[in-house]
Parts: sequence; C-alpha cells; structure tokens
Amino acid sequence: MFKENTSAIPSATEESVIIDTSAEPVDNRLFTSDFVLAMSADFANALGMQMLIATLPLYVLSLGGGQSAAGLACPKPRLQP
Repeated sequence: MFKENTSAIPSATEESVIIDTSAEPVDNRLFTSDFVLAMSADFANALGMQMLIATLPLYVLSLGGGQSAAGLACPKPRLQP
C-alpha cells in the first residue's frame, strides 16, 4: 500500500557516523569550585535571613507593638505555651 522511502536512510555499509576522538574529555564533577562558591553564597544568604526573621517579633515589641502585631510580623505561625 505504502512504499517505504529508503533512499535517505544510510545502509550499514556506508560510513555515515563520524566520531571525533580529538576532543578533550569532559569533566563531570559535581563539586566544582563554582558550585562550592554558589552553595556557600546561598548558605550565607539563608543564614542571614533566618537571623533577621527570628528577631523580627522582638523588634516589633521593642517599637511598642502588641503581641498580635509581633505575631503577625513572624512569617511562620507558632504555638505559644
């Protein structure tokens, strides 16, 4: 019914694949210097933000805000004993 077009398909005897063996090997290490530097910067940023967020309710209280304002300033709801 349909005639298969095999003229564009290279046969197994033709040399249609060219392998470049002169290329340098690729370095696939995960812990490169760029990765370690980026992770260190991200850790320092997260640590600084956590230090600021943890003291934000105390800062609101020192400005004269009430307990509810200090609770709203805290990004995570916490249970009070």
